[in-house]
Amino acid sequence: MLVGEVRVAEDKDFDRLRSLVDCHDGWNEEYRKSGDITVSVWTKRPAVDSEKEEKKKKNDFKMIKVCACYRDVKPEVLYDVLHDPEYRKLWDTYMLDSYEIGHLNPNNDISYYAVQRDRKSVV
Repeated sequence: MLVGEVRVAEDKDFDRLRSLVDCHDGWNEEYRKSGDITVSVWTKRPAVDSEKEEKKKKNDFKMIKVCACYRDVKPEVLYDVLHDPEYRKLWDTYMLDSYEIGHLNPNNDISYYAVQRDRKSVV
């Protein structure tokens, strides 16, 4: 998929997503915290996909990649906790609202997720 492109994701798109997750080339590590939970945050500007974008000479879009390691939580439990919008309302203090808009196929849905920013993090 290209930046700005909207379509149903295919297997090759999930392969591309996996490569973005696994490879850190071209990413800038902005934050790292170690301890019981290890967290790293990287940012990257996407590659320009066309001459039209090149002429704009400004791309405000920034990709953000976050990796967190929870040593005492099983991956399937974490997945369920993150993807259950009703339960998430109980623990996610930044979430304002979340709901599924539509289900396209077994691998694609469209959801709404509204978040508020931590006032302390505003620069």
